[in-house]
Amino acid sequence: AQNGGGGMTPNWQFLAAFEEAVYEQFGHDYKLHGSMIRREKDLGEVKPEPILKAFTGARHVGVVHLLCPQQITGAFRTKSYLVHDRALFDLMERLERAGLPSVYPHSSHLYRVFTAKEWPAQLCLASAFRVPLCTRVPRGSVAACANKAAQEALDALAMLRSATSSC
Repeated sequence: AQNGGGGMTPNWQFLAAFEEAVYEQFGHDYKLHGSMIRREKDLGEVKPEPILKAFTGARHVGVVHLLCPQQITGAFRTKSYLVHDRALFDLMERLERAGLPSVYPHSSHLYRVFTAKEWPAQLCLASAFRVPLCTRVPRGSVAACANKAAQEALDALAMLRSATSSC
């Protein structure tokens, strides 16, 4: 989508629309603070204590993360909002443990499930969700022997297929 509309692209237009939505929900009864992260390594420097202090007395507290996790490290990034998933999830979990819940895009555990694409393998046996049978393949197995990993994945799918057909 253009200019971040309908997507996660963090820009001033998105932030203005977000603040407007918060205002419509809470009126004047909210505090809004922002932190600009310029480098991925800065994520490890974010401490919960000053954030908690800034929100003292606020009735509604939540953290909005306008960063997208990637499993790629290094110079392969094409957008500034793409960060290594471990650094982002470490930040989210650290803030959540301190009492600062992630409210956008999701709490850390749910965001990890969605972005790591763990959910299809978790839901494929629940017929109500209509998710095709699938399995997960550890990255290390592929690195060790891709053909063996592929065969193990096919064997796992065959086992799932026979288990679901007998129900």
